[in-house]
Amino acid sequence: MTRILLAVLALPSLLAAQELPTYAAPARRGFSIGVTGFTGGSWQPSGVDVAVLRPFGAPASHGVVSLGARLGSFVQDQAVLIGGSQGFFVTALLGVRRPVANLAMVGTDRDPSWVRLVAAPELGVSAGIDSPLPEGGYWGTGALLFGLSFGGDQRIDENFAILAGPAVFAGKAGANLHVQVSLRYQTSSGGTRRRGPPD
Repeated sequence: MTRILLAVLALPSLLAAQELPTYAAPARRGFSIGVTGFTGGSWQPSGVDVAVLRPFGAPASHGVVSLGARLGSFVQDQAVLIGGSQGFFVTALLGVRRPVANLAMVGTDRDPSWVRLVAAPELGVSAGIDSPLPEGGYWGTGALLFGLSFGGDQRIDENFAILAGPAVFAGKAGANLHVQVSLRYQTSSGGTRRRGPPD
């Protein structure tokens, strides 16, 4: 009789637990890929970016820190028309990205996607072979990028972004100002699913 009574008392809790929807727990890591080009000068570095992502700062900030690399070549003015390129380079990159403002929400309250204004400062150290840049074969880069992103609600989620802003190259010939334009895609990796309401 006691066992039957305990089973009856526990039944509502068991049924409620089964009815809870599953949600993806916030991802703790991810990766991004993209392309980057520069304007200014007779030759401009242009390359492919890859990076690993980690959360940065308080959860409400949606900040992400990235550690990655850029591999590319030096493209001459009007290279699309005349096909001029020279040498190649590799850059080690450290960056941060976080939303500045939410511009619009698309989708449902349970599964929203956001259009956001984002800021993405970035530092890099580059080494080039057969470099035509006045900075020589080694130079540092600092960029302050702003742009638009579209993607999920989590800080590391599927996301597309277009970024642009000033970039300074510093090397043996001093410092030169360029404009950087980047197109990037990011996604999470290693996420798990759990029952219960979202965070």
